[in-house]
Amino acid sequence: MGWLLSLALSGAQESDGYVTKSSLPLLDLTTKEANQLTDVGLWKPVQGGYEINDWNEYNPALYYEGRKKAGRKGACSRWHGPNCDRPSCQDEPQLRAVDNG
Repeated sequence: MGWLLSLALSGAQESDGYVTKSSLPLLDLTTKEANQLTDVGLWKPVQGGYEINDWNEYNPALYYEGRKKAGRKGACSRWHGPNCDRPSCQDEPQLRAVDNG
């Protein structure tokens, strides 16, 4: 169950498959259980926590969305200057009301 929760948490926090050691209680996992997940190849131990094996292979949208945001910000800065506040250059798309008559 903890492994499944780690997938949900990583997706919700957009952490690219990184699970901190401090989040283990939130996932209802002990250090021993986390080590078992690494032993069977579901997680890889990394500094400060664990990495979900093959996360970006199966969740490329989050990886590419981060790159798209960085690209938009760079283009905006290049064309409009570093203090641009145009809605079309913001990180999040602006929602517009639609009048369906």
